[in-house]
Amino acid sequence: MSQDNVGVTTITRLLAVFACLMHLVTVPVVLHSQQYKKEPHEVSDVRLRGTADPPELAGAPPPVPPKPSAASMQFIQSKAIQQADPHDPKTLEPAIRELDELIRLEPNNSDFYLMRATLSCPTHTSPTKILEDIARSISLHQRSKSTAYPTLKEHLAFKAKVEFEAGQLHESMADLDAAIREDYEGAEDIFNDGKVKPTKTKDPCVWTEPDLDILEQKALNDYRPTLYRGLYLNFFLRFDVESDRRDVVAAFERSSALNPTASLPHFFIGQLYVEGLGGMMSMQNAKCLDWVKPRMEECIALDNTQRKGIRSLTRAIALDPTFAPAYEVRAGAFLKLKEYRQAIRDFDKTLELAPSGERARIAYNDRGIAKSEIGQYQGAILDFTKAIAMGCESMCGSYDNRADAFLKLHNYPRAIEDISRSIEKALSSYVVFSVNIDQFRRIYPEYDSVPDDVLCEKLRALFYPSMKYADFANQFLVEAKEFTSTVVPDLYLKRGDAYAAMGQIAKANIEYDRALHGFPDYANSFFIEQNGKRIRKPD
Repeated sequence: MSQDNVGVTTITRLLAVFACLMHLVTVPVVLHSQQYKKEPHEVSDVRLRGTADPPELAGAPPPVPPKPSAASMQFIQSKAIQQADPHDPKTLEPAIRELDELIRLEPNNSDFYLMRATLSCPTHTSPTKILEDIARSISLHQRSKSTAYPTLKEHLAFKAKVEFEAGQLHESMADLDAAIREDYEGAEDIFNDGKVKPTKTKDPCVWTEPDLDILEQKALNDYRPTLYRGLYLNFFLRFDVESDRRDVVAAFERSSALNPTASLPHFFIGQLYVEGLGGMMSMQNAKCLDWVKPRMEECIALDNTQRKGIRSLTRAIALDPTFAPAYEVRAGAFLKLKEYRQAIRDFDKTLELAPSGERARIAYNDRGIAKSEIGQYQGAILDFTKAIAMGCESMCGSYDNRADAFLKLHNYPRAIEDISRSIEKALSSYVVFSVNIDQFRRIYPEYDSVPDDVLCEKLRALFYPSMKYADFANQFLVEAKEFTSTVVPDLYLKRGDAYAAMGQIAKANIEYDRALHGFPDYANSFFIEQNGKRIRKPD
């Protein structure tokens, strides 16, 4: 993949991110020009009477989302903003004028100010004016009804770059530090410029390697510029799993040498070994088949990488015992090494130091996994329940994890409830918009007697209540292809096993049929035939 094919600047990326947010918030409007009135194709539930809905397809449709604001609609439809190209100045002025109007219509929209600042940068607008827009965006961020940015790290990193270009090096480094504090575990993303390799030439609107050279020269004894370099180089490692990590580690080690009392260099080295060199995208991880006994050479090497990361994280904690991210990353490493009690200890400390927010939700879920692994199923259920209460709008995994704990306790009814919720989350997140009607009918024969349009409308109302019927029908009845998955049939199989454990064989067979008929290439391997009967193979 070439650099040019991926993207060229932070401006392009910010436009894409904001457009993505507006797509999510107003997906029916963006794609389908929904008019927020009763659809002429809506059909009465009369033709659904007598149909026994499975749990994940039962219940009333959710309320229709509110109509997007006039400014949001104008943004969506703006050709000037869509055509803005940072390399073509004549396309930027019309887009900026459009944003001026959007801000007049919706003066409290944080993202409009940030977008105007990013588009203004290549036009040589004064740094003062750009910084005013960024400051306004930051001040409005928390109060905005919708924003493309869960944190302020992009705002602060861009502000730091503008300050750097204006010669305000002290302010620039202070804002880079603030950007890192917004999200320690994703700190390298502050240097995301849409490219896949480091930039060797100057660019006034994005951070490049020459900028870091200048910072290091201007602040010879300051450990932070070298730390920034490590983060900058680390960002691009994700695009090449076989790339050499030594430059990144060396930068962090130089940073630590400049300030032996700083915990961050050790944290980022530890995180690199745990989540980078030994993480999901590493070659070591790809070669390790964890279930093979005796343990493979590649798996032993992966364990050693994890332990090397743990040692660095322990140094970071020794230097700052209140640094929650270090405990969280170390807990994840212990979890991978199956050292569950040590993982629980670190998750305990993580939650003590940072008891709220998305990271806490993940910590509760992962602590629940560790507790399940050592047989503390009741404690695991409590943790999964806390994680769910903190937010499980999409496929968060906690319902499925809690179901596993209930299964271990032989509480099959509660397990079935949670498996059904997991299936519902899968349907609403991606499945319903991916399967076609033929595959859906194979999975759910309950609707064999229901006409296509009635079934289509039921699914639209349940999962895409704002989408225009004609557009959903075109996807579901015409465009969608056969959907492949391992996650979804696993859920049906698990629900079938729970029914079988309760002695409800007829219900178990219904669930097994869902997996077999809907996903035969995958599910067939979980059954054998004996004396003309289908027998479920043990996991």
